[in-house]
Amino acid sequence: MGSSASSGNGIEVFGATNVHIINGTVTGFTGMSGLLLGPGSSGTRVEAMTLTGNGQGLIINNSSGNTISSSDISANLFDGILTNFADDNNFQGNRVVGNSGVGYDLFLSSSNNVISSSKISSSVIAGNQAEGVLISENSDNNTVRSSQVLNNSLNGVDVYPGVTGTRVLSNTVNGNGSGIVLRSGATGNTVKSNTAKNNTDFDMEDDNGPTCDTNVWLHNNFNTANEPCIH
Repeated sequence: MGSSASSGNGIEVFGATNVHIINGTVTGFTGMSGLLLGPGSSGTRVEAMTLTGNGQGLIINNSSGNTISSSDISANLFDGILTNFADDNNFQGNRVVGNSGVGYDLFLSSSNNVISSSKISSSVIAGNQAEGVLISENSDNNTVRSSQVLNNSLNGVDVYPGVTGTRVLSNTVNGNGSGIVLRSGATGNTVKSNTAKNNTDFDMEDDNGPTCDTNVWLHNNFNTANEPCIH
């Protein structure tokens, strides 16, 4: 499978279930995205795809229960992966590198998603020009696990105000603006067993004061933090 053009989306899935998209390259769709999973779609499996040189690499919009695995989503003009109203998706072992926006942008009520390692390789989220992982806008109960979040221009993992139930577990988060950040008003989140080193500002940052509100920081390996409640 190969596809290249300048406008529109490279591949679109609307109103379909259990579609399997495997082992192809989509490039040059600079006006939109390489791949769009749209309203009415669910259960799509995207495996071993290369989405590069597009506007957005992958957009999941009003679509849930999809699996994106072992794919290279790199060097796109905006975000690598952007979700809107997208729940219960699994992102396993992807390489999301060198995008001009955010690596993984879980935006606008995208909940219960998992970004994790896989049996093939760990997720690599690196060298993006904004955040590595950004969780915002009523996107609750997401998990970032066993991933390498490296050398992103802004923060490695950034959890925005009002977001709750995030689990950041067993990741390596090095060389970013700040490493792992819980913004003021982001409460009820758990950050555990991560290594965060050599980040420009803080390796670990909680903007909810010296008690970290109801956030839990445990068994992390880091050099710098902004509050004493971070462990």
